[in-house]
Amino acid sequence: MSNFSLTGKTVIVTGGAGGLGRAMVTAYAQAGANVVVASRNQEKIEAEAAKIREKGQSALAIAVDISNEEQVDNLIAQTVDAFGTLDVIVNNAGRWGRSHLAEDTPLDEWRDVIDQNLTGMFIPCLHVGQAQHQCKLHAPWLDRNRRTQGIWHHPIGYRQTWQRSPQTAAHTKPRKRRRSGAFSGVTGI
Repeated sequence: MSNFSLTGKTVIVTGGAGGLGRAMVTAYAQAGANVVVASRNQEKIEAEAAKIREKGQSALAIAVDISNEEQVDNLIAQTVDAFGTLDVIVNNAGRWGRSHLAEDTPLDEWRDVIDQNLTGMFIPCLHVGQAQHQCKLHAPWLDRNRRTQGIWHHPIGYRQTWQRSPQTAAHTKPRKRRRSGAFSGVTGI
């Protein structure tokens, strides 16, 4: 990763103690970013953050339930207090219930899965986006007069939200792209 540097950038990885989360935390740390390992399991995130710090890199472990707005606000506040900025949030946390067959899944378990996987992705992006719009965080993509410099990941297909179809192109004016970090899977650099 010698050609890819995130030195001085701060990254939160939710679900940072799980398999993919650990790999992302390690990769961001190797690229020089300040890393916040976020998950519900305090012991696991402390262990991951300790591994990063042992290598001389900056890491913070913060326990959070991403479906709880108060805990997400605390996550963002602690991150900004520790590192002065928040540049990227990776919404990696998710879960599946105990039942593996749809017909065996109780409704309360299904609601918990939806709360974690959908609402839990939305809440962190919403709160980071709100903080960026209030100018509390560095957010170059909010300057609509220049091209965005950053990493964008849109889990629902960003292109589909702005491109005109060939059928409508002849009948409509081109529209400028509207970018919203608040609804991205990964919020920019």
